[in-house]
Amino acid sequence: MQMIRRNRRKGSTLLESVLTLVVFLSLFIGVLDMGEMFFVHQTLTDRARNAARWGAVNAFDPVSMQNLVLYGAMVPVNGQTPSFGLTTANVTVTRPAASIGLPEDRVVVTVVYPVTLVSVFIGQSAHGWSNAPVPTWNLRIQISVPYEVPS
Repeated sequence: MQMIRRNRRKGSTLLESVLTLVVFLSLFIGVLDMGEMFFVHQTLTDRARNAARWGAVNAFDPVSMQNLVLYGAMVPVNGQTPSFGLTTANVTVTRPAASIGLPEDRVVVTVVYPVTLVSVFIGQSAHGWSNAPVPTWNLRIQISVPYEVPS
């Protein structure tokens, strides 16, 4: 009798350990996912602000401003790839024509970054949803600054 109870306790300890490990790893991967998303958001926000500010105090040049967001420099180094897998389609630089020359003249930099979290893949495989499309959403950053006429 005593031998059977001891074996049951060993099994329950193993089961509790596995369940605790699954919860811990899920939380850990979720924290890493959110940390990566916050890092990308902060980096792209900083680059968009720098590009908008540069475009506001210099002659309006949308290509240079796009490069500031994509590469961190106005002219990319030979063979350099854009950060975070962005393309020129993800970065829009505008100066609305309706306000050019008016006090509300502004430079607008918009960055759209598609976000896909790793933890979603794990959740899908655990539930057997491997054929379902992975949910993604767009992280949209828009910076607008007043245009200052360069002297």
